[in-house]
Amino acid sequence: MPLKKSAAWLLAGVALLGAARRPPWPAESMNVVVDGENRGPVTFFRVDGVACLPLENLQKIYGGRVAWKRVSRKFDYRLENRTAEFVLDSSSAIVGGQPIALETAVRWWGDSAFLPVSLLTTPAHQAFTKTKTQWIDAPPSLTVDPIPSISSARVFNYPRETRVSVEIGPDVDYRLLGQRDNTLYLRLFDGRAAQSEKLTFDEGTVASVQMDPHARTTDLTVQLATGAGTPDIYTTASPRTLTIDVPKGAVWSPARRPPPMEDNGPVLVAPPSAAPPRSSLDAPYLALSPLRTIVIDAGHGGKDVGAVGPGGTYEKDVNLRTARALAQLLRSEDRFNVLLTRADDRFLTLEERSAVANKNKADLFISLHCNAGLTRASNGFEIYYLSEKATDDEAAAVARRENAVVDLEGVAGPAKEKVEELLWSLARNEHMNDSSEIAALIARQAGQRLPLINRGVKQAGFYVLRGTAMPAILIETGFITHPKEEGLLRSTRYHQKLIETVYAGLLDYEKRKIQARLAQSSAGGN
Repeated sequence: MPLKKSAAWLLAGVALLGAARRPPWPAESMNVVVDGENRGPVTFFRVDGVACLPLENLQKIYGGRVAWKRVSRKFDYRLENRTAEFVLDSSSAIVGGQPIALETAVRWWGDSAFLPVSLLTTPAHQAFTKTKTQWIDAPPSLTVDPIPSISSARVFNYPRETRVSVEIGPDVDYRLLGQRDNTLYLRLFDGRAAQSEKLTFDEGTVASVQMDPHARTTDLTVQLATGAGTPDIYTTASPRTLTIDVPKGAVWSPARRPPPMEDNGPVLVAPPSAAPPRSSLDAPYLALSPLRTIVIDAGHGGKDVGAVGPGGTYEKDVNLRTARALAQLLRSEDRFNVLLTRADDRFLTLEERSAVANKNKADLFISLHCNAGLTRASNGFEIYYLSEKATDDEAAAVARRENAVVDLEGVAGPAKEKVEELLWSLARNEHMNDSSEIAALIARQAGQRLPLINRGVKQAGFYVLRGTAMPAILIETGFITHPKEEGLLRSTRYHQKLIETVYAGLLDYEKRKIQARLAQSSAGGN
C-alpha cells in the first residue's frame, strides 16, 4: 500500500477511535463567571436529562487535584487540605467529610468522570470549595464567587457618626495595634481579604479606609477626619462582624484613647469586648428622616427579559437579584419600610409598578436596570431622573429601550398615546429637585466605590418614573452587553459594592435633609 494511502487510513482510524470515545450524551455550553470574570463557554452534557460536568472542566473552574484509585473505582478530589470522595456509578459521595446524595450517579466515559452540576450548589460542596455557586439551567450559566474570610470594608455616613464594618470568618481574630496622627491601625489574624482596597471620603468622621491583605493576615487602617470623636470598636454575630463607630463632636478621651505607637512599631493589645450594635438614628433624628417607605422596582420580568448579555445573562434576573439584595440591606436598619414591585419572575406593566409606590405613599421609588449598548465597548454606571427632554441622544436611546415594554402590555395606537399622556400628567415637578439630588449623591458614591466608569447623572422621559408621586430615580447598574460588566453583574462581590453604593447615597441624602430640618427648626426657635 502506498505511503500516502496508508497515512490516510491511519488518520481515518484515529478519527473513528476519537469519535467512538466521545461521550454519547447531548453536549451543551454553559457560560461560566468566576469572581466576576467571564471564563467563556464550558462544555457540559445531559446525562439521562441531568446536566453533568466532566471532571477536567470542574478542575478548570475550582482548581484542585485528582487522585485515582482505579482498582476500587474511586477517586478523590482535593482542594488544599480538604477532600471529596467519589465512586463511579454511585449516586452518593463524601464531600468535606459530609455524606451527600447526588442527583445522578457518577458516570465514566473515555478518560473522564462526569459529575452532576447540581452537586456544585449544595451547601457541602460550597463549604468544600469556599465559594457561593449559582447554577441557572436556562440559559445555562454558572456563577462562582469565592468567599473570603475577611470582607471588603463597608463605610456608611449617618447624621451623627460614620460606621466602618468588616465581616470576618469564625476563625478570624483581630487586634487594635495602636493610633497615631488620628489613624487607627488594626490587624486581622488567620484570615485574608480578597484584594487590596482603599476608600476615601470628603464627608463624615472617617477620611479613608484601607485594606492590605498578606499571607495569613490583613491590615485595616482607618484615618479619622477632623472633628472625629472616640471610636467604639466591637464585634457582633450573625454574620460575625467587626464594627468601628466614629461619632462626631467629642475629642479623644484619655480613658478611651488607643495605645500610642512605639518607635519600633505598634503595641499589641487585646481587642475591646463585644458590644451590641446601636441604632444608627435615635428617635429625634428618626422623626426628621425624609425616607420612611422605599419602593424598589426590579425592571423587566416574565415575558420581558430585558437586554441579554453575550454570555446569555438575562437583565430581568440581574435586576431582581439586585432589588432583593438592596431591600435586605435597607431592612437591616430596622427602620425603613421597604417594598418590592416584584419579588419573583413575573411581568408587570409600567402602570402597575408606579401604582405600588403611589398606593403605599412611598417617599422614594428606585427602578433598577442594566444598560445595553450598540457595541460591546459601551460600559459604565449611570443614573437617571425624569425629564421630558433627554440629556443627550444616548439618554434618549436608553429611555426608548426601557419604554419599549409598553408594546408588550397590549396597548397600541390612540390608547397608547392616552397612557403616555396620563403618565406625564401624574409626574410631579416638585419632586424633580429631590430626585436630582438623590441621583447626584448616589453617582458620587459610585465614583468612590464601583470598579466601573462613572457616566454620571442624566435625564430622560422614562414611563416608569412618570407615574410616581414622589422622588424617583432609575439606575443603570452596568452594561450587560459588555462582556466584562456582564461578569461583574453576575458576581456577588460587585452586587455587594453596588447595593452599598446606592445605600450610601441614600444615607447622604437623608443626612442632608435631617441637618437642614434641624437648622430650620433652630432658626425658627430663635
